[in-house]
Amino acid sequence: MISVLIMKVQNMIIPFVLLPYIYKYHNEHVADYAWLWGSYLFYNTVIDFGASVLGSYVIARNKFSFDFIKMLFVLRLAIWLGIALLLVFGERQYGVFLAVILVFSVFNISFYYQGRLANAVLLKQDMFTKVPYVLFVVLISQYISLPRAVLLGLFGMGLMKVVLNIRLLRVFTSRGRAYHGRGYIKSLFWFAGSRTSSIAAAEGTQVFITGFSEGVKADFPMVQLVYKASQNIGTVVSQVLTPHWSNKKPSELKHAITRIVCAYILVLLLYFVLWCVLKYSSWLNTNVFSFRIYSQELLFFFGAGFISNLNVLLGFPAHGLFQILDKANLGVIVGGVLYIIGVSIFCMDVYDLSLTLLIFESTVLVLRLFTLVYYGIRSVK
Repeated sequence: MISVLIMKVQNMIIPFVLLPYIYKYHNEHVADYAWLWGSYLFYNTVIDFGASVLGSYVIARNKFSFDFIKMLFVLRLAIWLGIALLLVFGERQYGVFLAVILVFSVFNISFYYQGRLANAVLLKQDMFTKVPYVLFVVLISQYISLPRAVLLGLFGMGLMKVVLNIRLLRVFTSRGRAYHGRGYIKSLFWFAGSRTSSIAAAEGTQVFITGFSEGVKADFPMVQLVYKASQNIGTVVSQVLTPHWSNKKPSELKHAITRIVCAYILVLLLYFVLWCVLKYSSWLNTNVFSFRIYSQELLFFFGAGFISNLNVLLGFPAHGLFQILDKANLGVIVGGVLYIIGVSIFCMDVYDLSLTLLIFESTVLVLRLFTLVYYGIRSVK
């Protein structure tokens, strides 16, 4: 639990350090940075193909299979090839380099450590990759353009992850047959759709707002920091509870309800503190970014972030208790489709984007409550 908490705090702090720095010293490249980082995370999630959730669940339930992993690598390689062609021919400025970086995503095996509850290993790998990435970008951007520094940093981060996992990767790629793991494909499609829809709202917005003004594309990442910070708090719950709860029965976890409620009250208080800092800090609003002019938008992001935390708990951990893990994907997929349509067609500015994000999270909440009650709780009765 402590390892996951440290990882998520680190992931929450990094944007609050790096984005303000970029906004202050590389203002002309804010939109470029947001597009590169958002595209990397979005396409990385597409290539992951739902393994970050289903893979950890399968391994936690002692259903580990070399056939599953070999099949996953083959599927990921095919998806990467399609994305690489799209980037090479569709994004001439950074497409080739980004396509090369994304090949490392094919061999991401974080789900294996999550399923084994080896979060200390993931923490060490994060410390060896993400912290150096931030330092590298800050230092090297003094001598080369920020987009090139970011691309080189992402390349180094991906290469380092492969090097750290090289022994396991040799075992996984030398054993099993992809054809024998084909039974997992249908389930992976559901989880891939869910994760892609979720990341489209959390990080991939920059991929869909190419027609917006440069001002909107530059300001949106800063205002969205509230939502990103809240999501990292919520995923602590998901990553710890999904593997742990997968081997439990609902009746065995009744004693945990009080602790969960207290944890979410604490989260709400932390949100309130964050809101006050962003809105009322004179130094922050004067020297870094004027959050005050986006007061209403911050409120929407604040609400979306808290609902996101509830969605995380009601999602894979709660649905996993009733062995209906795939049903948790329905709300995210429907909400994600509505979000992408809203962003692509109806949104014009940061206010529209923040409101659409709130609608997305609310849709997920309603549908996850429905699937949990209808397919889970009612079936027990």
